[in-house]
Amino acid sequence: MNKKKVTQLKSFDFNAPLSSHDWKKAVRHLNDLLEQKNISEAKLYCQKILDLDHASDQRNSKAPHLKRPGFKFSFDEIIGQSSKMLKVLNALERIIPTDIPVWIQGESGTGKELIARALHFNHPKRKQHAFMTENCSAIPENLIESLLFGYVKGAFTHAERDKEGIFEAADGGTIFLDEIGDMPLSMQSKLLRVLQEKEIRRVGSNEAIPIDVRVLSATNKNLSQMVQQGTFREDLYFRLNGFKLAIPPLREHKEDLPELCEFFLKKYASKGDPSWSIEKSALEALIQYAWPGNVRELENTIHNAMLFSEKNVVNLKSLVFKTEIFEKPDEVKSANPVSSSQVDRVFVSQNTQDEDREPREAILDAMEKAGFHKGKAAKELNITTRHLYNLLERYGLPKNKWVLKRLLQEERG
Repeated sequence: MNKKKVTQLKSFDFNAPLSSHDWKKAVRHLNDLLEQKNISEAKLYCQKILDLDHASDQRNSKAPHLKRPGFKFSFDEIIGQSSKMLKVLNALERIIPTDIPVWIQGESGTGKELIARALHFNHPKRKQHAFMTENCSAIPENLIESLLFGYVKGAFTHAERDKEGIFEAADGGTIFLDEIGDMPLSMQSKLLRVLQEKEIRRVGSNEAIPIDVRVLSATNKNLSQMVQQGTFREDLYFRLNGFKLAIPPLREHKEDLPELCEFFLKKYASKGDPSWSIEKSALEALIQYAWPGNVRELENTIHNAMLFSEKNVVNLKSLVFKTEIFEKPDEVKSANPVSSSQVDRVFVSQNTQDEDREPREAILDAMEKAGFHKGKAAKELNITTRHLYNLLERYGLPKNKWVLKRLLQEERG
């Protein structure tokens, strides 16, 4: 890239608020990088812009849904007022201003990256610099070192220029290494050296480059057990585990579920739409579910439920796509648990006047009306064809249309 392009890129003020003019300028710079086929630099530049926009959103957000007085830092994206979530926020209050490494432990979907972002964007100094994230399980073993630490021209085939790694890109800021438990042992020793010496060496170079980076790591695995098994270095474990922050799974703080639902309804509501709401029966069904995918699964469920909803109200009919909510209830039942048969009644009665009609009879009626064509019958019942197959199996009805037709003739004459 020529000197003019470099000067243009470095002229962008990453500490200023992000305006529409800045967006246009950033897009032009990204186009310049792409024209030069400088994909890696474009990716890093784009990450900086997104981080800046994220920080701007956090500053401007009023977060009216939160009622958690007493915190001096902003936790707008972390929803919950349960005792377990307040314990997490109280711990964050103490460790945010420090540079201590933080190991964030939690199941998949609990919001570990949101915690990492809160640690970075509330830090008095580091929030002015880049926040870089990398999923260690998604990087091939032969590429992870060059991605983290960079490389010099000629270090390997197709290394046609010098390239900085994400540690250099995050200098002065924060790096978040997700799924650290999946990092190969050969790479763990190199990461340990970087953390101890606070300097990196690009692949193919002996030159030490000093860095000032706060390292956050996360995993859904038991690292202490991996240490005992010899699959994770003990010295790296203690280096990363400056402070262990455990994020509770959603099933352990279900009292936050109504507020989470409200938050996601507002998040995905179209502009200009009236306020969305969720019926008590649907909320009870969500509360009794175990949520193995945690908050991420809940967010996807609410988003999809809105697509199945009418009049901006999420009810049991809105949850037709997620039958496991009713088939595998949590061991802790709600006051009015919803059974699988009750859900079937919702499916098959939505186009009938009789809410108490037997699902089996309604299915047979729909199949007969549709000429025993399952796709048409599913539309008649306002459900998916796949779910119709499940209902046929559940009620012992044959899936072959000729056999089903003969069964109907025998039953009804």
